Amino acid sequence: MLSQDELHELGKGKPEHEGRRPKAEDVACIMYTSGTTGAPKGVVLAQANLIAAVGAIQSLMGHIFAPEQDTFLAFFPLARIEYVVELALAYVGLQIGYGRIRTLTDASVRNCQGDLKECKPTIMIGVPQIWETIRNGICEFLLIVATVVQDRRELTFACRLAIRNRKGLTESLSDS
Repeated sequence: MLSQDELHELGKGKPEHEGRRPKAEDVACIMYTSGTTGAPKGVVLAQANLIAAVGAIQSLMGHIFAPEQDTFLAFFPLARIEYVVELALAYVGLQIGYGRIRTLTDASVRNCQGDLKECKPTIMIGVPQIWETIRNGICEFLLIVATVVQDRRELTFACRLAIRNRKGLTESLSDS
């Protein structure tokens, strides 16, 4: 694994391949859209589109990113807006983690932590359904914690009753 700086150092002094440099109008990628507003289709993005978008993000928001502190969690692989944000964040040197919608929370995985805990992102992009999934995971966790706390309170109360009434614990539990 090489950092961008190490890769840059390896390339120093090597001849540049001018013929391979893309032109502004060259296709950078064709992205699939699910067709939420119509039929599914491929969206053609030219090199100029990507460079303009990355430049705009850098210009408008570059000052708020802290490469030494921020981590971006990408979980919509090559979604149009996320792809451009990914490029911009890589450009400014942010750490990027890759996850999947189904593995964001601990509830969705076995024998390991979910992507949110593992990556500890400070920046994410998502649609309402994703935030709902995250919210539901948090609510499930809080429900478990509340149940444990409630069970503990009930046990403590039963123990106090048993001591006060000098009954056995099983008698006190069956009375409550």
